[in-house]
Amino acid sequence: ADARIWVEVAKTDESSIPTEDKKEVTKEAEKIMGENPMITYFDADLFKQVEGEDKTQIHEPGIDIQVTILIPDELLNHDRTMVREYKIIRLHYDAVTGESKVDVLSGDFDRGTGEFSFKTDKFSTFAIAYTDIQLVTGITLTADSATLTGSGETVQLTAIVAPDNAVNKNVIWTSSDPNVAT
Repeated sequence: ADARIWVEVAKTDESSIPTEDKKEVTKEAEKIMGENPMITYFDADLFKQVEGEDKTQIHEPGIDIQVTILIPDELLNHDRTMVREYKIIRLHYDAVTGESKVDVLSGDFDRGTGEFSFKTDKFSTFAIAYTDIQLVTGITLTADSATLTGSGETVQLTAIVAPDNAVNKNVIWTSSDPNVAT
């Protein structure tokens, strides 16, 4: 028989999600993304249709299925001094218990295509959680130069990393000639 299987993805009206479930999604997003992550909800529904029959929605196919979504332009980072990290959080309602469960799904973002790929074995409501990481834009030293005249002399240099809110301010000091200076 002729059979089709497909996924339909659509932005979710956030007002349709119970407040308690949104709180759980936010709590999980904050655990992995830090304070104030941005969250956008969407539905991903899996369907099948066998020749001559109506389409049927499948909530739990029993296997992992890879889904690739195009991140909407308004959720893409266009600031070269920042890196945007994305995570997928699944909000799934158990048909037997009626309770909701929140899971973080691993995935990969392709900056070139703007696509995010993840695997899921349940189809329901998802959230794209994202946060921006400030990159270092410059490093300056407290002194441009120093003159040492004798063996064993030292000079204290301090690196100032810009901007102040850069996430990784670690500086690794090296010498181009360890026989002269370390």
